[in-house]
Amino acid sequence: MSSMFVASPMSGMFGTVVSAARRRSDPDTRGGGTCRRRCTDQCVRGDRCRRRAWRGTCARVITSGHDHGRGRRPPTGRRSDPANVEGWSPYDRTFSTLWGGKRVAMVGPVQMDRFGQANISAIGDHAKPKVALVGARGFPGNSVHHRNSFFFQAHNKRAFVEGEVDYVCMAGYNPARWINDRAPLGLELGIIVTNLCVMDFGGPDHQIRVVSLHPGVTFEEVQENTGFPLAKASDTISETPAPTAEQLALIAVLDPNNVRAAVFKDNPPGRRD
Repeated sequence: MSSMFVASPMSGMFGTVVSAARRRSDPDTRGGGTCRRRCTDQCVRGDRCRRRAWRGTCARVITSGHDHGRGRRPPTGRRSDPANVEGWSPYDRTFSTLWGGKRVAMVGPVQMDRFGQANISAIGDHAKPKVALVGARGFPGNSVHHRNSFFFQAHNKRAFVEGEVDYVCMAGYNPARWINDRAPLGLELGIIVTNLCVMDFGGPDHQIRVVSLHPGVTFEEVQENTGFPLAKASDTISETPAPTAEQLALIAVLDPNNVRAAVFKDNPPGRRD
């Protein structure tokens, strides 16, 4: 019997999200953004300043403990230069932004079931788990306030489980869990990227279906490693396209520390056949 975490929405507290915030241009800028009135170097208002004084552009960084405005997009991995921080937002403004559906999340749960319900809390009985994980954190709010997509390093039946996940941390397409038999407002599950394929929720009644297969992978191999039946996007499933040179160049800018090389063991090539 699965458990379910119920909490008030607290999105944005898991992982790091970077988004661009566009603001009015002004020649009097400092590193991409500044306040003409210079009330404080660590302005908590930014583009919602009551004096309407903020100008420029910045990147926004949200982590488990910070919401910073930065003049330059920070890299993944190592801690970036704190001098790049030009402003910050307190929790109330951070949550107000996230509740408004202004973000797209890519999350990495440890379990998922056929409904798209995900688990990051515990493996086994929640009262006495085999493995205790990080807890539900922001997953309940994530799942009902903006679009969510998923990444799994290892596609197997331990990740894509039969029945329900051991502990339901986020809403999915499971009517038995919905209040008053109505889907939560804002529930939108996107794609699932694994080491075998790309999937989505485009099958009948939001059934998970295989959209593309990575080079050398068959549908039968994906189904064999999944704990529930999968649908096909078409009779002939296409091969997942390799990234273009332009996309690889952009990835190199976003990940100059090459964190991606450690995601899969031995960093294998995309085409292994």
